[in-house]
Amino acid sequence: MPRSTFSIFRLGILLCFTGCLMVHAQAQRPYWEMMTDSAVDFQAAKRAFQDYWTGKTPEKGQGYKVFKRWAYMNELRQDAQGNVPATGQEAQEYLRWKREEETQRRTNLTPTGNWSTMGPVAFPANLTGQPGGIARLTTLAFHPTNPSMLYAGTPNGGLWVSNNAGASWATNTDLLPTLGVSAILVDPVTPTTMYIGTGDKDGGNSSGLGVYKSINGGINWAVSNTGMGNRTVHSMAFDPDNNSTLIAATTNGVYRSINAGANWALVLNGGGTYYQVGYRPGSNTTLYAVNQDRFFTSVDDGATWNAGVVVAAAARAAFATSDANANYVYIVKNIGSDPVYRSIDGGVTFANVQTDGKVLLNGDCSGGGSGGQGWYDICIAVDPTDADKVTVGGVSLWKSSDGGVNFNIAACWGNMGTNVHADHHFLSYSPHNPARLFDCNDGGLYYTDNFGTSYTNISSGIAASLIYRVGVSAQDPNVLVAGFQDNGMIISRQPNWYITVGGDGTECAIDPTDDNYQYGSYVNGVIRRSVNGGYNWSTIGNNGVGGINEDGPWVTPYALQPGNPNVMIAGYASLWRSANVKAGAPAFANVQAFASGSIRDIAFADANTVYAGRDNSEFWQSLDGGITWAQKANAPGGAVRDIATDPATPQRVWVTAGNNVYQSLDGGTTWGIYDTGLPNITAYSVVYDKVANALYCGMSIGVYYRHITDPSWAAYSTGLPNTEATHMQIFYDQNGCVGRDKLILATYGRGIWQSDLRSSPTQAPVACFGADTTIVCAVNGVLQLRDSSAYDPTSWAWVIA
Repeated sequence: MPRSTFSIFRLGILLCFTGCLMVHAQAQRPYWEMMTDSAVDFQAAKRAFQDYWTGKTPEKGQGYKVFKRWAYMNELRQDAQGNVPATGQEAQEYLRWKREEETQRRTNLTPTGNWSTMGPVAFPANLTGQPGGIARLTTLAFHPTNPSMLYAGTPNGGLWVSNNAGASWATNTDLLPTLGVSAILVDPVTPTTMYIGTGDKDGGNSSGLGVYKSINGGINWAVSNTGMGNRTVHSMAFDPDNNSTLIAATTNGVYRSINAGANWALVLNGGGTYYQVGYRPGSNTTLYAVNQDRFFTSVDDGATWNAGVVVAAAARAAFATSDANANYVYIVKNIGSDPVYRSIDGGVTFANVQTDGKVLLNGDCSGGGSGGQGWYDICIAVDPTDADKVTVGGVSLWKSSDGGVNFNIAACWGNMGTNVHADHHFLSYSPHNPARLFDCNDGGLYYTDNFGTSYTNISSGIAASLIYRVGVSAQDPNVLVAGFQDNGMIISRQPNWYITVGGDGTECAIDPTDDNYQYGSYVNGVIRRSVNGGYNWSTIGNNGVGGINEDGPWVTPYALQPGNPNVMIAGYASLWRSANVKAGAPAFANVQAFASGSIRDIAFADANTVYAGRDNSEFWQSLDGGITWAQKANAPGGAVRDIATDPATPQRVWVTAGNNVYQSLDGGTTWGIYDTGLPNITAYSVVYDKVANALYCGMSIGVYYRHITDPSWAAYSTGLPNTEATHMQIFYDQNGCVGRDKLILATYGRGIWQSDLRSSPTQAPVACFGADTTIVCAVNGVLQLRDSSAYDPTSWAWVIA
């Protein structure tokens, strides 16, 4: 079925009209608020960010990187007009496509894929000098009676459940239309009834679709957002005495349900986001809620609310109470020094109780500096047995034993000898063990039983890594290098994973002739090289290194020349080329400068033909191995995200842009749309199978297959979670045994996955094992010895050894 463009046209007109009305108001809003607004103008958010940082020097823990990370992912999602999908739009379109189009696939071609995870599943071994991680966690919940049952939420990897106190984890939410989980409720009377609040409350990386409900312990889920709609849910609470009454704090106010989530009503709406909701300890009628500057109280089970107590203007706030003293309420605000406030009268009045002058929410472990990124990571907890013991999380963890007056560092990333990762999003004491405090952060899940003296990591098994790119060995599909959000460059020797460099890892590659030479990178073009298989790294390209004198985009692309891996092309603001990238000190030369903008992707078709796509949709070609360049026709769908090439026909090239795949048969001189059969959602990645003459496309939900002779695409996602398919690579078995070829996929939320390739329609089923030139193959069920040197991939001919 052809995809309709009329609804997109109407949406574009509506967004344009709305944007015109809102542009002045948005210009006055800080960029961190605009990041979580489902109707925000993405371009306005970028302008607000630029305005804020003009004349300032970015510092660690100030939120600069958090926005750049968010902007990169949304730049990938934007269309040719610069619009990004509204909250829920892509999920709804995918569900429509699944209902109306997937069932119409041709009966003679039903490629489904057979996906399995490559990980990391177990917590990676850490070879760096700072705490490592496996995934960002957003929230945690507890079983009402079983202390061994834990429920963890992730920003784009779904809900994870442990029935053995964190020794192992499993998920059953992979097929939901969004895998962002920011709030969890487990029914205290009937624990098999569960609710999750969807979306990414901290980083805005996944769509908020309101509340989903399960009545069978999480085996099946159904949307439960009538009256609420597509909102990111920050926090939820049960009436302690009535499990049919639920309260939810969302990006559009506080909602209440009195029929177990069947319907919701908006009960508190002061504009903007409400970050937290919860009951006063010991009460089933008094509720608290907080937005950026007010603390609200309800005394009738959430039906009505007061006007709120002004505490302090800030980008975000979190509050905490203690069973030890129900009158105590603590608030931490996203402000500079002394961000902790306390009420001793149940939230009627607040005072800035902290007086030590320390800044708790930035990355300075001494409490100095200024500002912070509390709009991204902010949380607070109070000991249930001692209302004076307070823990605050921002970039680091801080603790107070005197009611919030003075704070000492409890865990500082890379500085205190602690094993706790940075950027803390949720703190909660166990209802079964009042001494155990759990911490969700950018690296995973930890707990302390001694008020922050030491911590235990129980993240192993939560396979929810956010991955930008992956590089695959040409010799062994189990040898990988990947770039992880805030968890560094990670290498794989399956089934083992190793963290080798910290921070955000981005673009990756492995020398096709020598696995010892691996390439990784940090944000904005810090290209690193390893000469010992990824275990140690040195910087070879950067602004000021290798002759490069400019910064790159957040994910700076680069590619190695086929047949000569000494040559690398890298895309910063300009195109840079090195002819000696394996030398002790590689040198890069600027081979094509641009007035503005940056490069999005680079791909060689053969040793001479190489393509580059830019963020302004420009498409460039070189016919001499990247020495000289010529501009071709712009990609029709906007910024180029990914490029696939055919080495046998170098002028045949495909790109992803907007929600489409485009094809050129003349090296980019002309383009044709190539999207028949695809859902109308973001197209991230595309890769060409040179053996089977087929394409794979990774989208915001799912992977899709199309042989060159096919009239349309078909789903290739069996076993694959509904998370973003950000990057793909193909491994070809060196013996020519097609049955061992693999499609390797990086996802932004569920780690790395692999599937067999779909065979060419003319290929006999072949499966092989062995090494060197003589291998054993099963051809149509008959075992034969084959000489791989005599294999002809064009005719599928084999010579019996």
